[in-house]
Amino acid sequence: MMPAFSTSCSKLIEKWKKMVSPQGSHELDVWPDIQTFSSDVILRTAFGSNYEEGKRIFELQKEQAVLVLEAFKSVYIPGFRYILNSLGIMATSFPQAQMLAHTSSHTC
Repeated sequence: MMPAFSTSCSKLIEKWKKMVSPQGSHELDVWPDIQTFSSDVILRTAFGSNYEEGKRIFELQKEQAVLVLEAFKSVYIPGFRYILNSLGIMATSFPQAQMLAHTSSHTC
């Protein structure tokens, strides 16, 4: 793991050196580089490839995370409204409970 970490770290430092002016000071937004760096280390260690080769995998993982979060928002839990009410929480503050309250008020 150390060789993979060292290689990725060296590439990142070289990239930052190219961005810094000859006077030696420059403001950098390092967050995107840190994300790429951690992905690069994981790919080098686990699969023997670098971030550029595995970039599509990480894009798909990000996309999948968004889809999972969207799916969690639309999950219907029977009795959810009653649990919230017993806890003293207004059910109308939750989208699932709003949907349930709206549909149950129209049924006979």
